[in-house]
Amino acid sequence: MGIVLVFLSAIGISHAQDKVEAKKLYIPAKVWLVPEHNNYDSKESDYSYSRMMETDNIAMF
Repeated sequence: MGIVLVFLSAIGISHAQDKVEAKKLYIPAKVWLVPEHNNYDSKESDYSYSRMMETDNIAMF
């Protein structure tokens, strides 16, 4: 009985991890010290996706 519970628990945990949705990057309309018409796609911009560092929970330019 103990082996069956461990097996079912392992299946439940693996399926729960599959259902986690990927996080989306949110950039607010107004960011302190970022030029008003900053183009994040341009490598020439001070704040660019090309220089962005990110983890699962935060992105920094």
